[in-house]
Amino acid sequence: MNKLTILACIFLYFLCELTTIGAPGKNDSKGEVIEFETKPYKAPEVIKPNPRQTVKFCKKYEGSFISYYQKVYKIQNCKRRQVASSTEISKLTKQKTKIHPVEAEVIRNIPTGKKIDDLRPPRDFACNKIEGKYVTFSNVSVYYIENCKKREFPDWTSYIQHSKGKPPGGKTILAMPQNVFFRIKNGKKISSSIDSEYSKQNLSSSKDTIEIIPIDEACLGMNGKYFGYYSKIYKIEKCRKRLILDSSAFVAKNKKILSSLKEISSTKWFSLPDGPPIDSY
Repeated sequence: MNKLTILACIFLYFLCELTTIGAPGKNDSKGEVIEFETKPYKAPEVIKPNPRQTVKFCKKYEGSFISYYQKVYKIQNCKRRQVASSTEISKLTKQKTKIHPVEAEVIRNIPTGKKIDDLRPPRDFACNKIEGKYVTFSNVSVYYIENCKKREFPDWTSYIQHSKGKPPGGKTILAMPQNVFFRIKNGKKISSSIDSEYSKQNLSSSKDTIEIIPIDEACLGMNGKYFGYYSKIYKIEKCRKRLILDSSAFVAKNKKILSSLKEISSTKWFSLPDGPPIDSY
């Protein structure tokens, strides 16, 4: 038997074997069917924002730009507004605008606002009309317009000192619409004029860090009461600390209050925003 005949027999043998093997199925002993159990899709659990964290992060980043991965946002009126235009983001980079990288916790706790397509002021906005003026948007912080930039006052006392010597009309604080206020560039913050007694803490060289807590937490149980902080006296109203301008005259007329006056902690003092000072008792 030659080699060709042997090869032909081997081929026919394997061909016959293949025809006897059926396609695998559930009842086939030589095949096995693998079945997968299907379950309905369940969406991942959504973590709700924490109100206290929202207050904390809004206070920290209000008016600033933040970034999360490739997206840039501006925090306006406690809303996270995405800067949608890549051109505007490039301008921010060229202008060396501070953009704070943040974690997912910040994004989750600041509610979403309307997207921003253009950071430029509206066409009818003329900066020279408010140059040298005092402005506000939220009626909490006060700003001074200088070289077409808004410079924030760190406290009410600093605004009082800055506006001294100006005519009555020059001290007026203008309430600006949102679309104009937030499009004015931020300038360097104005240095605080609070007297040197507060600098005794020497915060810059202190080993302890002052913690800023949410306003509602700092204000708890304090509304309507008087507190001392170093040589100054304050009254807490609507969660704002109002400085008693003439503490000597106040003490002379309110001796009972002085006997029960308590010192406010630095944490609460720095966490509570300033209100207008009190000059009549």
